[in-house]
Amino acid sequence: MIGIQSYFTETDFTKWDIVDFHRSWIEKHKDRPEKLAYKIAADKLTRSLRDIVNSSSDVDAVRKALSLQEKANTKASIFSCANAML
Repeated sequence: MIGIQSYFTETDFTKWDIVDFHRSWIEKHKDRPEKLAYKIAADKLTRSLRDIVNSSSDVDAVRKALSLQEKANTKASIFSCANAML
């Protein structure tokens, strides 16, 4: 599964969580501040989940990825609206 963030390949799908993804991202990129921008991490989260949905043969993993996609899209919309209001 090329392009999928290592968090998803190294963590059991039943334990996937958006907050844990971001924690993992921060830990992985703590020495590369240019990678720590929220937009970069959020884009990788979205792309990874999309890749899982498009390439995984595990129905339960696909369901989990779809559920996280929905949550991530909702949170991203709220975050964007909050930034626009500032």
